[in-house]
Amino acid sequence: MTISRCPSSWWLRLGAGLCLTVMGISPLTAPLPAGGSVRTLHYTSNGVFVGGAYVPQSLGFDLADVSSPSELSELPAGVSALVYLGLCNGADANFVSTVSPYLGDSRVFGFYLMDEPDPTGTYRPICPASNLKDESDWIHQNDPGVKTFIVMMNLSSSSQPDYQNTFNPSNSDIDLYGLDPYPCRTELGGCDFSYITKAVAAAEAAGIPEGDIVPVYQAFGGGSSVDDGGGNYAVPSPTQEQSILNTWASVVPDPVFDYAYSWGSQNGDTSLQSLVDLQSVFEAHNAGGASSPAPTQIYGSDAIATSIALSQAEFPAAGSAHAVVLARSDFYSDALAGGPLAAHVDGPLLITPGASESTSLDPRVLAEIERVLPLGDTVYILGGPLALSPNIDTTLSDLGYQVVREAGADEYATAVDIAETLGNPPVVFEATGLDFPDALSAVPAAIQDSGAILLTEGPTQAPETATYLSAHPGDTRYAIGGPLAALGADPGAIGVYGQDEYGTSAAVASRFFAGAGLYGVATGLTFPDALGGGVFMATGGRAGPLLLVNPTANPPVSTPISSFLATLAQGTSGYVFGGPLAVPSSVIGDVQSAVG
Repeated sequence: MTISRCPSSWWLRLGAGLCLTVMGISPLTAPLPAGGSVRTLHYTSNGVFVGGAYVPQSLGFDLADVSSPSELSELPAGVSALVYLGLCNGADANFVSTVSPYLGDSRVFGFYLMDEPDPTGTYRPICPASNLKDESDWIHQNDPGVKTFIVMMNLSSSSQPDYQNTFNPSNSDIDLYGLDPYPCRTELGGCDFSYITKAVAAAEAAGIPEGDIVPVYQAFGGGSSVDDGGGNYAVPSPTQEQSILNTWASVVPDPVFDYAYSWGSQNGDTSLQSLVDLQSVFEAHNAGGASSPAPTQIYGSDAIATSIALSQAEFPAAGSAHAVVLARSDFYSDALAGGPLAAHVDGPLLITPGASESTSLDPRVLAEIERVLPLGDTVYILGGPLALSPNIDTTLSDLGYQVVREAGADEYATAVDIAETLGNPPVVFEATGLDFPDALSAVPAAIQDSGAILLTEGPTQAPETATYLSAHPGDTRYAIGGPLAALGADPGAIGVYGQDEYGTSAAVASRFFAGAGLYGVATGLTFPDALGGGVFMATGGRAGPLLLVNPTANPPVSTPISSFLATLAQGTSGYVFGGPLAVPSSVIGDVQSAVG
């Protein structure tokens, strides 16, 4: 069981010292106002009224934590009420008398029935789904249109959340379900944003639709509360808070409302009311459409360190990967087809110097493999001994890892070998092996469509690829790149391309990720950052394109890329792969400005 900081107003109302974490949040479908666009309400809790004034309104929080009719009477114009009840005895006389003063009041958005109700009775007094169903049904019958809401209890850990056999629309008739996978913790030395995507997946697996899930954002830290990892919650930095919002936006793009926990301090922690830097983040977030957030930049001191940073972002918990894919950092050929393999085996794609530069594994990469991959699991090495030294195999084997070489006579045969390891998927993405941009743009799409990437010799078909395609005549084939590239090699394939590599990148995004909830950006001048970034964009619950930019061009964000970004919703979040030398801040600003 996860012991955690209460995600809502439990502390003020019930006086508990610890509470059981509600891990996970999924997207909600927001109501449509008259104009037809989605409008998300913004909620925060605990101590929000001071001297009869609702304080968080100045930051755009327009859904108030209300616990009495007097607080309801103090609501300013433009603010609705979420009335906290904390009752789970069914629609008994006490429940009816508590709810009745609010019935029919147009300022009431809904009722917060319970905070982390326990259907098992193991951690708190038992709260059967049937009791909450009675309460929710009574409210719906007596005040149609108002919403009922709970924050869910996670019955497992933050890294493996579980909401099975708890509450969902089928057994409770509750409208909205909050999930609170607070990712920033002292034992992590930072934040594990995968807690968010894992919680969403667990909630949906338990029967809670995306449209019924409310994100609960961590906006506190410190104090004496102990999390399920044995540490304490840490106050997110503004950059980390933005990453929390971005991660949520990638899986919960349009919630009915979202929840910043907490405005008031609880159990000695530092909370939003005193965190001026985080208040600025939420003020911008709550402005809703005033601007899109700056993309989160993932990078290290060089290309190898960036691949490690991506690995840590994808798999922040030690031993959480199931395999590792290893490619050379100094040449792209064997690595181009490796992205779908990394997704397939559930592992990061790391890079290390090729055999012509080093006969050993970069020590930083070795340390990351030892961190992320349990002994006995498999490292897939892309390319033969001329690509990566056999000494690397020996090093890894001696440590207790299984080593598999994905290698053919050349890069074309290596790509075929990888396709066979993937189980000969029925979808194939062809891209030229004479350069890297087209294949890198294809990686997220190939992963999303469970496809393989095969290589052509520019507009000439590679013999190895031709043989493979002849053996699989029923495959759906996409040629990423025009007549002078892959489409020239396979005119019968479905062509996806633009006038140059940047136009092709935009064309792939438009075909496979129209209306995406997030996007990724990397330089098109070198390959390593985009190599791992493409995998990141289509794993861990993410689904978005990898867009290439040219920092040396004018403009660095080409017209096709800008045009695609303009089709995304205002506020769409993104990632940039590579540091300031690869993608300068000015280019990031251009990308951000182009969104929506």
